[in-house]
Amino acid sequence: MEQRCEGNPFFALELLRLTRDPAGVDRALPAGVREAIERRLDTVSPPTRRILCEAAVLGREFDAGRVAEIGERPVSTALDLLEEAIARELVVGDGGRRFRFAHVLTQEVAYAELTATDRYRLHARTAAAIGADEFAVDSLAHHLRQCADLGSVRPALDATLRAAAQARNQLAYEHAAFQFRQALELLPLVADPPMSRQELLLDMARCEFRSGTVADAWRSCREAADLGRAAGDGRTVADAATVIRGITMAHADPLCEQIHALCRSALMLLGDTDPVREAKVLAQLAITANVFAGDGTARHSQRALRLAEVTAETDARFMAMQARQVELVNPRHVLERLAIGERAVQLGEETGRDEYLAWGHVWRIDAFWELGRRSQLDQEVAKYTNLVAEMKEPLGMWRLRMIQACLAEMAGRFDAARDLADEALVIGQRGGHQGADFIHLVVRSRLARLTGAGAEESETAVRQFAEGGPRLARGWHAVQLIAAGRRWEAAEALKAVAPHIASVPPNAPEWLAARTGIASACAELGVRETAPQVYADLLPFADRMIVAGAHTGTEGPVAYYLGRLAQLLGKHGSAVTHLMSSLDSCVVMGSPPYEALTRAELGRVLLSRRGTGDLAVAERELGTALDIARRLGMRPLETEVSELLAPGRGGRASL
Repeated sequence: MEQRCEGNPFFALELLRLTRDPAGVDRALPAGVREAIERRLDTVSPPTRRILCEAAVLGREFDAGRVAEIGERPVSTALDLLEEAIARELVVGDGGRRFRFAHVLTQEVAYAELTATDRYRLHARTAAAIGADEFAVDSLAHHLRQCADLGSVRPALDATLRAAAQARNQLAYEHAAFQFRQALELLPLVADPPMSRQELLLDMARCEFRSGTVADAWRSCREAADLGRAAGDGRTVADAATVIRGITMAHADPLCEQIHALCRSALMLLGDTDPVREAKVLAQLAITANVFAGDGTARHSQRALRLAEVTAETDARFMAMQARQVELVNPRHVLERLAIGERAVQLGEETGRDEYLAWGHVWRIDAFWELGRRSQLDQEVAKYTNLVAEMKEPLGMWRLRMIQACLAEMAGRFDAARDLADEALVIGQRGGHQGADFIHLVVRSRLARLTGAGAEESETAVRQFAEGGPRLARGWHAVQLIAAGRRWEAAEALKAVAPHIASVPPNAPEWLAARTGIASACAELGVRETAPQVYADLLPFADRMIVAGAHTGTEGPVAYYLGRLAQLLGKHGSAVTHLMSSLDSCVVMGSPPYEALTRAELGRVLLSRRGTGDLAVAERELGTALDIARRLGMRPLETEVSELLAPGRGGRASL
């Protein structure tokens, strides 16, 4: 509406009234707007009004020579008539032969004044004038569609398909999808079409996906798959199952389950007839598997990799890499994931496929963040940022914004983190990416724990997810309850989930985060029963950052949680060692929030231990933690440390 009204308040009000009228949706323009513009057109001579109607066929902007040609009049006559329209402020000229309707609604009304016969004739003349100009294929396709009849649909279809291909090559995926959609409408009218409906649907789906409209892309894939199944065509079903890429969180995104089911159908229809497609479908089967349901991702990803290596087909190789990346998500495989990321980057450079490059950089971002290598992390983020700008794909922009939000959060720029996460959510929701809501919740709930802002709202949202999610989500809910000050409820949630922590699949992205969440809840609530097991699970990864994916951010260093558990278990020396390691990691990674949390925990341990010099060091650490908490707006930590430093609590007054 904003585009159509162009700031005119009268037009805006009239169009708003139209949206409130259920019967109004079938009208092109409200009567009031149409009459107002018609009165403006009444102020010019009939020949000028006629040329404006003819110009409207060409669009908002037009060339005087082309208007003269389709109206079969001299260019000089056309220019004279358009001068009158300029004087009446109906069109704007550039001083030469290019003109533009002063308002888009003026063009709409002028076009509506033409009879159907006139429109057909003028569009046909325009198409003939454009001819074989490949630079104007988009315009040619439009005009041929407007004048197509049962005897001349094929030229319109051919031009539309060329326009779609051109838009796709220019990375204008949204427009390419539009052109493919137009081609679908023409296809049934052609006796011998150049491609099948399912092929056209899949071309459209690929463009829809790369334009960020995941829901539309999946709808097109399903329609193509239905046609393929009806014809017993396993290849079409396989292609439909592998259009959508990178959707991996089966417990948070219902689309994963649907793609997974389609993969199984495709494998049954394919048999052993097409090893390339079989490799890709097996990879997609592993990528979309629900690890909590025991879907055998390792078996599928290994088979996909073997087949891809045998066929040496580029896309099959990449999808097999993606499947292995998903399978090797456990922190013990971080170096393998880093190597896979490097292989994907190399494959992208060798083939010129930006998609492979982008995923390779994302996987390396994940790995370098987990390994705590800040300089390499920044280099990869910079490369990915440039690549996303070149690719112009909304899903890439969504992921980048989430990574930027999480980096801002790690740096203590909480307001910027919220804004970036909210911007990412809008991008994801606009395209129907259901996983975007879950990722947004992960980040916003952590921000609530760090700052105290929105703690109750986050607890409610996490509880709703936990009620229908995997069992380990109750551990997440427990830490949100603690942040909301509801410790008794948190203890009950912890009691329900703690005995099952060992059952979390090792290839679940949350394997590490689930344990550190339990560790945090145990330390806060003084629950020792599960602590030894969690401590032993975390110890091999003492030098890591907790990262389930860069777009979900970090929960800080593993060493921080080891320090808290060691203190809970009475291992004061180990606690200090772990916390000093955590402090080093926070400084290297540039994370003031987790530095403050670590210093506060270190101060608490030293206050408890009370060895020689411990109290003075504790006061210094707590004081620094308090300063950081105040500067960043970490209200929960500020309150906690202030109480530790208060008179009678072992703080400044008693030291």
